[in-house]
Amino acid sequence: MSKHKNKQIEVPWAVITDGIIKAEVGTTVRIPLKLIVPNPDQPRKFFDPSELEALALSCKERGDVEKPIDVVLRDNGRNVLIVDGENRYRSVQLGKLKGVSCYIRPPMNDNDVYLSSAIANIRRKDFSIIEIALALHELQQRFKLNQTEAGERLGMKPHQTLYYLRFLNLIEEVQILLMHGKLGAGVALQLAKFSQEHQKLLLQKIKEAVRANGSKPIHPNKIARILRGVAEKHNIDARQGSRGRAPVSHAQLVLRNVVTTGKKFAEALVELRAISQTELGKITTPHPIDVQQDLLNLQKSLTEALSQLDSLA
Repeated sequence: MSKHKNKQIEVPWAVITDGIIKAEVGTTVRIPLKLIVPNPDQPRKFFDPSELEALALSCKERGDVEKPIDVVLRDNGRNVLIVDGENRYRSVQLGKLKGVSCYIRPPMNDNDVYLSSAIANIRRKDFSIIEIALALHELQQRFKLNQTEAGERLGMKPHQTLYYLRFLNLIEEVQILLMHGKLGAGVALQLAKFSQEHQKLLLQKIKEAVRANGSKPIHPNKIARILRGVAEKHNIDARQGSRGRAPVSHAQLVLRNVVTTGKKFAEALVELRAISQTELGKITTPHPIDVQQDLLNLQKSLTEALSQLDSLA
């Protein structure tokens, strides 16, 4: 057996002439990160930080991703748009690689890119229930489809489609908890039976019960009893749930996620400032200089985001 059998095949860099990427459809080439554009309509909303870090380490050791990112040429070849593989792209960014292997797909319009991305994501275990529900609704809007037709595009049977769409009656906070795996599907479905106005009260009661239980998970059957008790006490009828209500939009979820993540980040910075310089000097992994560079990159992104929001004021 050859000792080079497991060695990764080197993917050639794309030829770039006068700022134009020269790559044929159906080929795999390495493209500089600065020329890769993430899909702004990415069906996947949540990327697990710990998973990204683990994948980044693997990419750094290999010098590339294990599976090429699917892309299409855009802007007359001046850049490429990600069709499938944003998780890998973000990991390569974390690993500070200069480029990544990309498979060139045939030209697609924005709707076809969205459909291809949704199909690829729905096969993954970490694509959450609420992300599937939002993808179904987005397909209905983009392609003017009914519920059954949208489900068929993703390989679903009618009863599966109806199951996922029930989650769209949930308030934003519940959707975020569900997306991050902080709330089970069974509990979320019980909440979805009620109007969005009443869901806030019921969710608060669930949180109180969890705290009273030492922050340990509570069996769904017990939660069902809690919800029934609260509903009876406040004369809330589950049939008041408004299933025809418009779902929470992608933009609303993103903004809510920014608020939630921002609070946690601010808390982390407070803890960082409490660490002495001497103690910081002893740390090698992650190295403080690398963290400083990451914060500078974040500062640039934060400035751009603030400018975007400031234009609405």
